[in-house]
Amino acid sequence: MKKMSKDNLLRAGVSLILSLLLWVYAVSDSNPMSTQSYSSIAIQYIGQDGLSANHLMLQSQITSVNITLYGRSQQLSKVKSSALYATADLSGITEEGTYTLQLQLNGIPGNITLSGISSEYITVDVIPIYEKTFDLSLDYSGTPSSGYAITGYTTTVGEVSITGNQDTVDRIAKVAGQIQVDGHSSDFTQSVPLKAYASDGSVLGNISILPSVADVNVSVKPTKTVNLKISTIGNCSDGYYLNSVTPNQTELTIAGDASALKSIDSVSAQPIDLTGKNASFTQTLKIIVPDGITIVGSSNLSANVDIEAYAQATYTYDTVQIRNIPAGLNCDLSSFSKLTMTVQGSKEIISTISQDSITVYIDLDGLSKGTHTVPIQYTLPDGITVSSISMKQVSVTLQ
Repeated sequence: MKKMSKDNLLRAGVSLILSLLLWVYAVSDSNPMSTQSYSSIAIQYIGQDGLSANHLMLQSQITSVNITLYGRSQQLSKVKSSALYATADLSGITEEGTYTLQLQLNGIPGNITLSGISSEYITVDVIPIYEKTFDLSLDYSGTPSSGYAITGYTTTVGEVSITGNQDTVDRIAKVAGQIQVDGHSSDFTQSVPLKAYASDGSVLGNISILPSVADVNVSVKPTKTVNLKISTIGNCSDGYYLNSVTPNQTELTIAGDASALKSIDSVSAQPIDLTGKNASFTQTLKIIVPDGITIVGSSNLSANVDIEAYAQATYTYDTVQIRNIPAGLNCDLSSFSKLTMTVQGSKEIISTISQDSITVYIDLDGLSKGTHTVPIQYTLPDGITVSSISMKQVSVTLQ
């Protein structure tokens, strides 16, 4: 074999170098160096257990940063923003104050470099934890299926503990959750997120709520519309009477098991006591609820009770009827002169009667010869009573 001449070796070397240069150029041209920006890279705060152990917390915190990476285009295209995150280390902080922390970027591949960051250092305020306990309030949102109603709920959460900035915690008016009831027609269980609300209804943030969720068992029952019955007890003061009782509603919607609803057509209110009343008044109605039944949507039941003074009329009678004179005897009623009677009743009734509407009489049935004292009797129209009478009995002589 002939050895390659020096000229041939030189030419071969030059060709190899040119090939390498062409390859590098081709690779660089198809996969050039470039930059790529990523926004809202999450910041994770580590070492917060140490803050809690010292009864401290972050008052406010930056949650994300923006970064720029540098590298080959093909490698940059493979970087997912979800794989990138920054950390800020709170370890070693044992008292309140303002601290500057350096961010550490994580998740950047080895062949990529960080070329820019919106904030390499961040400032945080560490404050004492303020804690307060609130009663839990649960409200309903939405409506159940037609013909059904929510009859109540149970939950093991009675109170919640709030920790945070004292100014924020002191603004809390209530801690509540919304039970979503739309479309339900049977009992169900729901996990309800809890939120803290200011007095203006706005939701307050930057606080910790424990527990943050309440598991709630909700009761849903079928409904039925029934009549409302109202009764009274006692009597008004002398000279006054009950004119009318007018409830603000005459029907109620009730809910319960279908078997219980089937036998109920009406519900009653506790009786309204008229004892000693001499003026109209409004009475809150307390419903007598049968076992297993719930009143739906009627928390303000009431009735207007109209009390009026009796109207009066006075009549004078010069004679009275004599009934059942014993056979063979004569009646001497010379002791009777005249009788004055005052009656009372509603204005409407009094206006429709006259003296002739009332019959005044004595009944001699069963009496024998001689002088007797007999009661004076009378018949009255309906709705009329005697308030006074000048003579209640009379002397009668039978001969």
